Amino acid sequence: MAVNLTMPGGDSSGEKKFPSDYAHLKWQVTQAGLYEKKPLYYWIKIPLTIAAFGASIAVLFLTHILWIQLLNALFFAFCSAQIGLIMHDAGHMQIFKNPKNNNLLNLFVSDLLVALCYSWWVQKHNQHHSHPNFEDLDPDINFPFLAYSHAQALERRGISRFIVKYQAFFLLPMFALVAPLLRWEGLQYLLKGRSKDTWLELFMLFASVAIYFAILFTQLPLLVALAFIVVQQVSAGIYLGMIFAPNHKGMPVFEADAKVDFLRLQVLTARNVKGNLINDFVYGGLNYQIEHHLFPNMPRLNLRLAQPIVQKFCKEHKIDYHETGVFRSLVEIFEYMHEMGAPLRRPSKVLAKE
Repeated sequence: MAVNLTMPGGDSSGEKKFPSDYAHLKWQVTQAGLYEKKPLYYWIKIPLTIAAFGASIAVLFLTHILWIQLLNALFFAFCSAQIGLIMHDAGHMQIFKNPKNNNLLNLFVSDLLVALCYSWWVQKHNQHHSHPNFEDLDPDINFPFLAYSHAQALERRGISRFIVKYQAFFLLPMFALVAPLLRWEGLQYLLKGRSKDTWLELFMLFASVAIYFAILFTQLPLLVALAFIVVQQVSAGIYLGMIFAPNHKGMPVFEADAKVDFLRLQVLTARNVKGNLINDFVYGGLNYQIEHHLFPNMPRLNLRLAQPIVQKFCKEHKIDYHETGVFRSLVEIFEYMHEMGAPLRRPSKVLAKE
């Protein structure tokens, strides 16, 4: 349900030299050296990820056996998503000190390797970071076939209304469509001439897609190639959906005119998934979503180190900090999405409660 929250101004930290609570917290993590780049990590991470991606491509040339290529499609999807997470880091200027180098890296890994328009994604993602879970302002919650508040659900019409009514059941199939939908939106952005590198990005996207289909349809029998495409695209979408959905789905949604300070906005609208070596790798550090939203330029490797500082600060300032496990995060998401569709299933009961 959307809330309209007004937070008092001023600083509650007792430290007069800090203009805000956020300035105080940011000073603490900066003093801890957590904004320093991690070049060695990325010099290892990026080549290994691209090598794994290349190995998956190599398998396409080695055998026509269906079950091997279906397993390879899963691996290809995983590698593609991992490249997408590198794109995310570069988009936030986490990798190189020079922004130009981050942009050049993304033209290669995003546009050329995985055929996703980098410039479109960056502007969309920046809007999300500025207004997480804000109705009408956060592009990530203004999707016509989902509702993140009862008000949004009641606004839906036609087929969208039916889908939202049972949206918790449609969520996983929607995840399966994420990969092609992201590419389609990026292409539309370029065709409208909104990128400063429109022609370069268009060339790289079309080259990427042409190479992808050329390899598949020249190296594999038709049915095997088609099966590979379906499994790869669907599994990539589900993987991306499952690692991005816990970030904000099921957390408070604010009305567009709500007044809330930056610190509380970023903490209250985000959910962390408990970290460990496996989760940190699979989620690409995005399981530390609260820390990432507070410090988007911080290298992913440092987010886990920032966590205890942020947790302590939130406890001292009585700010709700939400962290849960992988399974519980998914339960919370599906329960929330089911509840947001409730006005379309039992309108009188929900409206009476409100």
